[in-house]
Amino acid sequence: MYLSYSLNYFIQVPGRMGMIVTLYLISANVYNSVDAPKVRGFSYVEIWMLGSQFPILFALCEYGFVLYLKKVAKKVDEEKNMMIMDCKVIEAKPDLEDKIKKLDFVTMIFSFVFFALFAILYWTLLLS
Repeated sequence: MYLSYSLNYFIQVPGRMGMIVTLYLISANVYNSVDAPKVRGFSYVEIWMLGSQFPILFALCEYGFVLYLKKVAKKVDEEKNMMIMDCKVIEAKPDLEDKIKKLDFVTMIFSFVFFALFAILYWTLLLS
C-alpha cells in the first residue's frame, strides 16, 4: 500500500492531486466495506484506518502547499515583469523547483518512516 503513496511524490502534474484524492477515497471505501458489530467501539480496524490514512492526508496537504508556492512565485514573476521594462527578466523558478523537489523527497521519507513504524508497532501490539 505504501507503494501507492510514494508514487504521488514522483508525479509533477495536476494529476497528482487526483491520484491522492483517489487513494483517500479507496481507503475510505475499504473501511466502509468492513462488516463489524455496530457497538464495537474504537477497535483495531479504526486504528489501522487512521494510521494508513494519515500519509495520504499528509501528501494532500503537502501538495496543496506546493501548489500555493507555485502560485505565489507566479505572482512575483508577473510583478517583476511589470516593473522591469527592459529585456532582463530575473527568474527564481529553478531555485523554487529545487526546493519543491527537496520538500517532496523529505515528505516521502517522513511518510515512509511513519508508515513503517506504525505498521511495526501495530502488528507487534496486535500479536502480543
